[in-house]
Amino acid sequence: MPLADWPSRDPDCAVCRALVGPAPKRIPYIPPRRVCDVRRADRIRGVLLGALLGDAIGQLHERGLRADWNQIRPGTLRAGGAGQLTVFTAEGLLRMAVRADIKGIGPAYGVMRHAYDGWMFTQGKVPDKVKQHWAAGSSSWPIGWLVRRHELHRVVDGFSGTIAALKTLDLDIALDGREFMHRVNTSKGAGAIVRVAPVGCVVRPEYAFEVGVMNAGYTHGGASAYLGSGYLSLAVANLVAGMDPQTVMATAARELQAWPHPARTLDVVHAVMGTAPLPAGTSHSGRALYHGLRFMEYRGDLLEGLAAVTAESGTVGSTIAGALWGAIHGSSSIPAEARAASELTLIADELADAMGQGHRVWVQGQQIGSLPADQWDDGSPTANMLWERFPGY
Repeated sequence: MPLADWPSRDPDCAVCRALVGPAPKRIPYIPPRRVCDVRRADRIRGVLLGALLGDAIGQLHERGLRADWNQIRPGTLRAGGAGQLTVFTAEGLLRMAVRADIKGIGPAYGVMRHAYDGWMFTQGKVPDKVKQHWAAGSSSWPIGWLVRRHELHRVVDGFSGTIAALKTLDLDIALDGREFMHRVNTSKGAGAIVRVAPVGCVVRPEYAFEVGVMNAGYTHGGASAYLGSGYLSLAVANLVAGMDPQTVMATAARELQAWPHPARTLDVVHAVMGTAPLPAGTSHSGRALYHGLRFMEYRGDLLEGLAAVTAESGTVGSTIAGALWGAIHGSSSIPAEARAASELTLIADELADAMGQGHRVWVQGQQIGSLPADQWDDGSPTANMLWERFPGY
């Protein structure tokens, strides 16, 4: 069923009732044609669908259940906070990239943060000061199409630290060189690293680490939390580009070593490489990254493997593992019944279409010139086309 026809409003849903105006119309994305671009687009889709699959399996495991794929119908597995935040990350990145393209300035990291406040709105936990800041006198906040999807309006368990950080409306996050001038807190939790995989789908590899760090910094100020997020973002970017896993890890490790306070994250990387054991006091986010990185070499049954990762490091681990596996093998390698299982699959498909087209323009430098110019005077045709669905503010 096309996404445009999928039910997106429920009159009994308080979030649906609070949203003002119609959702933006769907736009016609331009699919890739060259074989190499098709492969990259498949890996980008694999990142999103793999993360959602890992999240869904983790949700089942936490309830003491296992997936019987012969009994599961498309769109019936509920997403948890990891899945929800992953798709809001993808939306925020697209909006940030669209803004930079059209306005010629950026990156405006606050646009990425704005997307997370939209997620907080769906959880019914957004304070008045956040609404007032973003609405700026308008009655139409929150904006964009994603927040209007009823599938995302269910309150999820966990992520209390993420919500607490977002409620502060602390937007004064900036790097002085490679050190935060100000930290929102000192959290080393896993709420950041579990959501950042889409960074590597939209951002060029040379910037992916920093964007991952900044993404995490809005909610997690502990070095192991934001550096692990930077490491994962760069790993995904290079996997999408076709780099082999061992080179990916070594490349990301070299970048990690250039940042202050890398020791705890380097411990994780060295443990994966087999040069040292994983320290006993490794944080939850560190353990999840460890098991996720190890999963890059996994060659067995995908679903059984993700279930095993969940048993070791919870939903965070299986979400990271699914994203990395998808970045290597692509969505076409995910079993069809599993690929369609998450309730967010159709949302992920549209985000993958948008990110795939954006990747060709912003990462590979292609000119996609078959789109007509509209009311905008600046920016690429792709950015102008995407603005209606992914406004850059």
